[in-house]
Amino acid sequence: MTNPDGVVVGCTATLSCEIDGKRVSITEVGDVERPGDNNGSSLKSASSDALKRCAMRLGLGLHLWSQENYYLSSSLEKRRADG
Repeated sequence: MTNPDGVVVGCTATLSCEIDGKRVSITEVGDVERPGDNNGSSLKSASSDALKRCAMRLGLGLHLWSQENYYLSSSLEKRRADG
């Protein structure tokens, strides 16, 4: 996406992966906080933002945000043990 001056201000990204045997695709939008003269670095910033948003929607990196409150892995391990 460009503004009227042709400066890159954002983009979309689609992340496709397989989760539990099902194909999942997430599309998100990334933006550029401070669009500059260099469309290459602006596009890199926007694409990185869009990819991070896709990953977040899939729950990737959730343990980094929740820190000691993250319980999913221990809950899944307990469920497997009780199996």
